[in-house]
Amino acid sequence: MLAFLYIPAQLMRHNKLSSRLIIVAMLFLVGATSSRAQAEQKWLRISSAHFSILTDAGEGKAKEALLRFEQMRNLLGQFLMKNTVNVSVPVDFILLKDTEEYDAAAPAMTGKTGGDGGYFIPGEDRVYILLDASNPDNWRAVSLDFAKLLLNFNYPPAQPWFDSGFPAYLSSLRIDSKHDGQAYIGGDPPTHGGEPFSKILSPHQWMTIPALFSTHPSSGNAVGAKMNAGTANGLDSQQMFEAESWMVMHYLINQDKLPEMGTYFGLVEARHMDIPDAVQQAFGISPKQFEQAVESYFQSLNTHGNLDGNSNGGSQGNSPASPAGSAKNQNSGSAALEHPLRLPVGVLDVGTSQQDVPGTTAQALIDEMQMRLPERRAHAIADLESLINNPAGPNSIEYRAFAWLNLQQAKFEDALQNLGYAARYDQNDPWVHFYSAVAKHRQARATHSTTQGLANMLIDLRIVIDAHPDFARAHDLLAQARMEGGGLHSAEGAAQVAIQLAPRRHDYVLHLAQIYLEDKKWDLAEKLFNQLKDDPDAEIAEASEHALKGLPTLRKFGVPPASEYGETNSGQQVVISGGDDEDADSAPKKTPVAAIKIPKPDTRRVQFMEGKLLSVSCTKDAAVLTVSAGGRTFRLRTDDYKDIAVVGGDQFSCSWRDIPVAVNYRASGKSGGDLVSVELR
Repeated sequence: MLAFLYIPAQLMRHNKLSSRLIIVAMLFLVGATSSRAQAEQKWLRISSAHFSILTDAGEGKAKEALLRFEQMRNLLGQFLMKNTVNVSVPVDFILLKDTEEYDAAAPAMTGKTGGDGGYFIPGEDRVYILLDASNPDNWRAVSLDFAKLLLNFNYPPAQPWFDSGFPAYLSSLRIDSKHDGQAYIGGDPPTHGGEPFSKILSPHQWMTIPALFSTHPSSGNAVGAKMNAGTANGLDSQQMFEAESWMVMHYLINQDKLPEMGTYFGLVEARHMDIPDAVQQAFGISPKQFEQAVESYFQSLNTHGNLDGNSNGGSQGNSPASPAGSAKNQNSGSAALEHPLRLPVGVLDVGTSQQDVPGTTAQALIDEMQMRLPERRAHAIADLESLINNPAGPNSIEYRAFAWLNLQQAKFEDALQNLGYAARYDQNDPWVHFYSAVAKHRQARATHSTTQGLANMLIDLRIVIDAHPDFARAHDLLAQARMEGGGLHSAEGAAQVAIQLAPRRHDYVLHLAQIYLEDKKWDLAEKLFNQLKDDPDAEIAEASEHALKGLPTLRKFGVPPASEYGETNSGQQVVISGGDDEDADSAPKKTPVAAIKIPKPDTRRVQFMEGKLLSVSCTKDAAVLTVSAGGRTFRLRTDDYKDIAVVGGDQFSCSWRDIPVAVNYRASGKSGGDLVSVELR
C-alpha cells in the first residue's frame, strides 16, 4: 500500500515539509485507503422466513440465493404432500463475492480452484453452506446435499434406493436465468464431473427391482439378491444403483404413483413384508412388470438433448433440450426428460430482512466455519487469536469457536471456561448456551456422573430452543436433562418433539425408551427397545438388547438386575471420548483412567405435587422447602440447591415465600422427601 504514496523530491530538497509532517501525511493516506477498502467490503446478513445468509456480495445476490433454497424447501413439501417442512438443524449460509475469496475459505481441493460454486459442510450442531457469488448457479453445487438434509428431517426411515433417488430428482431443479427464468426439473442431476445418469442407464442392463430395493448404500451390493451381471461390466455398481434409483423416482413422480410408494413402504417397513409381495400388493403388478414399466418409461423419454448439452461433464448439471428440441420431442411422440415446472414460491413470496454486520464480526463467523475444516483450522485459530487482541473486538464468536474445538477434543473444562468468556460479551448468544449444555452433558457421560449445573443446563436449552424452535438436537438434550432432573412427563414431551423433528435419529428414540423405563411405562419402553434391538447402529442395538434382558426383573422388583450396579465397576477402565461430534482429525486418543465408583441407583418413584411454597430454609448448600398441598404440609430437602432444576425462574432462591409451585420429589416418610425439581407458577 505504501508503494502507491509519492512525495515530490523538491519538497524534500527545499525542506518545505518537516519529516514529522510527511509521516503524518503518509499515515493519514494509509488510513484513508484502508477505510475505503473496508467500506467497499460491506457485510450484510439477509434473512428470509427459514434461512439467513452472511454476504459481502450485495443484497441482490444474497436474496436470489435464499430464494433458491426456499424454493427447494417448498418443492419437497409439495412432492411429499407436507404442509410443514422441517429444517431441524440450523443452517448458516455464507455467500462470498468472488472465486478468489471463496477459494481462500472453502476446503482445499487438489488441483482445482473455484470448485463448483458451493460447498456443503455437515455438522451435528449446525450445517454450513458456502457459496461463490460469481457463479450464478452456485446453489446447484450443494442442491443434492441440501435435498438429502431436507429428506432426513421430513420422511421416516426408508430403503436406500429412495434415499438416493428422491434427493437426486429434487436436486435436478434448474432455473434458466439466460432466457425466461423458467424452472425445469427431471433432467440429469448435478453429478460434479461424474457420468450423467441417463447415459449410464442407456447401454447397460438394469438391476432387477428386488435387487435394487434391497441394496445397501455403503457397499452397493444387494442384500439377498445379486445385480445383473451386465451392470458390473466396466461400470461401478454404485453408479448404476444411483442412476436407476433416480429413474424409478422419476417414474413414480411423473406417473402419479407416490401414494402407491407410500403403501409399499408401509408394507415393508411396518409389516415387514417381503419385497416382491409388497411390490405386488402396493402397485398391483409383479416386480418384473414394475421393472419393465420403468424401463419402458425411460425409453419413452428423449434424453439426447440432455446428453448433448452436457459439455461441462456434469459439474453444473445438464442443459435441457432447447425450445426447438422440445418441439422436436413433441413431433416425434417422445416426452422430454426435463420438463417445465411452476415453482410453489416466487421472488415476491419470499420476504427478507437486512442487517449490517461489522467486518470483524463477519471475519470471526468465517473463521468459526473454517474451524470445521482440518486444512483451514490452523489459519482460523491464528485469525481468531488476532481478532481477540483487536481493539475492535473481541466478541462471543471467537470464544465460542474455541469452545467448539475444545468439545471435539473432550476438554470440557476448557470449553466451559471459553464459554464463560463468551458470555461476558453476549449473554444472549444461543450458541454459547447450546455449547454450555453440550459440555455439561458430555462431561457427565465421560465421567459416569451426574450433570453438574443441571438447572443452568435446562435454562441454557430453553434459550436455544427459543432462538431455534426446530432444533431437534436441543430438544433431545432437553429431554435427557429433564429425565435426570426427575421431570419425566416433560422429558417425554421433549423427546417426542425431537423424534418428530428428526424421524431418522434412532438415538432419540432410544432416549425416549429410556424415559419410559424410568417412568415405569414398561409396555411402551419394551415396544421401542424391540424396534431398536436390530438397529444398524451397534451401540443403539446393544443398549436396547441390554434393556430388554433386564426388563423382567425391573418390572417385577422395580430395580434392575444386581449386576447392573454396585460399589465399583469391577475395576474396568472408563474410556473418555469426544462425544457425538468428534471428527477424525481431532478425535482424542482413548485414555484409560482410574476406576470410577458407580452409585447404587435411587429406586424411589418420582412423584409430582402442586401446592404453595410457604418458606425455604437454607444452610450452606442444603435447603429445606416447606410446601402446603391438599391440607398437608411437606418438608422437601436438597443437599445442593444449586443443582436443582428450576422452571419459571432464573435460579433457586432461599428467599421464596408464599408462592404457588409444582414440585417433583422422591418421598421418604408420609410428609418428607428429597426435592428433584421445582416449577414456579
